[in-house]
Amino acid sequence: MKKAISLLLLLSVLLSALPAMADDASDALYKGIRGTTVSVHFTSEPTALQQKQIRAFELKYGCKVEPFIMTWNDWKNQFLSLVVSGNVPDVTGTPDETYLKWLARGLLQPVDDYINADDPIWNDQVWDAFMWKGDHYGFSSGGVTPIYVVYNATLFYEKGVKTPLEYYEEGKWNFKNFRKCAIEMTGDGVIGCGTDWKYIFALANGSTIIDIDKENGKLSLAFDDEKTIAGQELCAELAQGGYFRFGSCFDVFANGELAMFMERPTNVIGQFDLRNTTLANSEIEIVPMPIGPDNDEGVAPAIFSVSAIPRGAKNPLGGAAWIYYRAQYSEKHKDDADVVENRRKTYTDEQYEFVKEYEENTKFINTFCYGVWYTEDWNYWADMFYNGYTPQTAFAKYESEFQHMLDSLFVE
Repeated sequence: MKKAISLLLLLSVLLSALPAMADDASDALYKGIRGTTVSVHFTSEPTALQQKQIRAFELKYGCKVEPFIMTWNDWKNQFLSLVVSGNVPDVTGTPDETYLKWLARGLLQPVDDYINADDPIWNDQVWDAFMWKGDHYGFSSGGVTPIYVVYNATLFYEKGVKTPLEYYEEGKWNFKNFRKCAIEMTGDGVIGCGTDWKYIFALANGSTIIDIDKENGKLSLAFDDEKTIAGQELCAELAQGGYFRFGSCFDVFANGELAMFMERPTNVIGQFDLRNTTLANSEIEIVPMPIGPDNDEGVAPAIFSVSAIPRGAKNPLGGAAWIYYRAQYSEKHKDDADVVENRRKTYTDEQYEFVKEYEENTKFINTFCYGVWYTEDWNYWADMFYNGYTPQTAFAKYESEFQHMLDSLFVE
């Protein structure tokens, strides 16, 4: 019996030491960058917080950070020519929007040799999502940015309409009641809902739009899947009825002309400081996306973003070390006064605790379809929005075009 207890104690000690051992292995991996220069892509001049991180990183690893500054739009447009010319930073970011095109064009290199994948700081879900034929092309400590329904609760109160949060707390926040909210809130200069994430309802119903066999490097369309169809049907119905605004919704939401906005809360509220500007006298609330009727797993829509190593990077290990250190730094300083102050531009303290608990207990879903087409799918949507097409008839009309774009992506 004593022997069994001793073995249990030993196992407990070993398990509790695993994170520390993983951290030590990562630190050992990055010791080799001492004396080197690390080129890091920034989309603008480093902020005061980023400058603090840079100084701390340089001090710990005995290296120098060289900011590679280029706006996101310029970077997307010039990335291919920069790789060809050999003028690339050692690390950049890629969301699911650009990932497949960059991968297919050979602009990214595998990152497996540059990180310790067992380190608990890395997000396993995005690590698995950015795998292709056995290699991994992206890594992140977070990497998952959920899409929420950000709504103007004051507009709901004024109209006497039951709020999304009330439905959510009752366990009834689904497509049926989302549709009800959108219809009841439309009128008197207000549109019920809006977004520029065209496939948001399909995602909320558990569809990825395109299916990816990552092991074998195969892509297939999922437009005729019942999960996709039900999501597209809701979107088309709302658009045809005038209850849905597609496209940029920031101004209309900020002006109190949009009841529900499906977006990332920071991009809606914090970026424009709405709590202290145009919506200072309104109550802004946040709830997850509604659950679709075929979403048996309860997965939620999100954008996946990772750090990636460009093909031709001169110091890839240094680039990975920067992301590793930044993740550690952010975790250690998450409750610093300046971090909390910035966070409160988006979330009240109560909302922050809500989203933190929700995200810790939710499995998220994303789509890589934007990496196959971006605006090339507009005719498909226009037929549903304006010409009365069903998702089935619209897909039948454009299936060959979608298939061609899929087939043309990876050409051996």
